[in-house]
Amino acid sequence: EQSTEIQAAKGDEPAIPEKYEFTMPDGVELDAAAADEFSAIAKELKLSQADAQRIADVATKMQQKQAETHVATVKGWADQCKTDKEFGGDNLQENLSVARKAIDTLGSPELKALLNTSGLGNHPEVVRFAFKAGKAISEDGFVKAGARVPTPESALEKRLYPDMN
Repeated sequence: EQSTEIQAAKGDEPAIPEKYEFTMPDGVELDAAAADEFSAIAKELKLSQADAQRIADVATKMQQKQAETHVATVKGWADQCKTDKEFGGDNLQENLSVARKAIDTLGSPELKALLNTSGLGNHPEVVRFAFKAGKAISEDGFVKAGARVPTPESALEKRLYPDMN
């Protein structure tokens, strides 16, 4: 098909279709509401089918680039979590379990869905908050062997009033 410029140079008006049909790349789903809105604008601007498709292609590329940028950002957050001084490093998996416990205990299903679909569940500050909340709601830990246990000599009364019997 000829572009609008070539048709305009010949003096012909571009062929404006009754209904625009847009072809999307593999893996991209056409948003019917957005397509209808764009079709109305294309018709108002008297765009040919080919010109409207060219603009739709550019919009699709922009959306794909935005999605790629978001994926890279979320991956960067996950990488930051792995090296975080407070909860990352060698104990990352154990600490993430503590954070998950907080989200599972205190969070609603809607919060969990939001954290998963938006990628915010990988943000270091969200993980830090959930880790601290998880520690706060966790049961007290096991006292290891060899830990100091109060004895009569170290009872509170003896430490406060050492000269009394």
